[in-house]
Amino acid sequence: MSINRHVAGGLVITAALIAGCAQDKHEPATPVSTSSPLTSKSASPPTGVDFPDLSQFTEDTSGRYEQVNVPRVQGFSFSTAGGLICGSNAYPDVEYEQIGCRGAIPAQGPGDWSVSAHASEAATVEPVPDDPDLAAARQSPPPVLEPSHKVQAAKGIAVCAVGTAGLTACIVGDHGFVLTPTATTLF
Repeated sequence: MSINRHVAGGLVITAALIAGCAQDKHEPATPVSTSSPLTSKSASPPTGVDFPDLSQFTEDTSGRYEQVNVPRVQGFSFSTAGGLICGSNAYPDVEYEQIGCRGAIPAQGPGDWSVSAHASEAATVEPVPDDPDLAAARQSPPPVLEPSHKVQAAKGIAVCAVGTAGLTACIVGDHGFVLTPTATTLF
């Protein structure tokens, strides 16, 4: 896969994330209990959120997920084995950073969904039927982040991890989400 395809995929994901931010938002779900320690350069979910212990994930430092100094994008972009397409963007500054994933989220029901969080706003989830940006991203998806791995923004504070059994968890500052086949937790 060429670098241009990665850049194009990252731009499509960023456009999709930004477009998703302009739509009506659903209220965040009530968080569930937690006892997991969290280790990251910025991650700190609120008390009561069951967020995975990021120290248990291997950080991918290969650079293959980075989207740095691409026009209007600085963050990362990846796919999951389950077909989600996820990314972060801290452009133009970390205070505006956002993370999000699009695709099938089984706990939400049939169809495609968009879940996103901002450094200054709690996560939201919404349906995205017939989304042309998602369809384009699926044509040239970013590389798959393997289970038990995490990726952190080189420029920014976002962190996402992919676990076994369909877990995807992302955090930016005090906000983020945890997706499993049976639950969607937003904070």
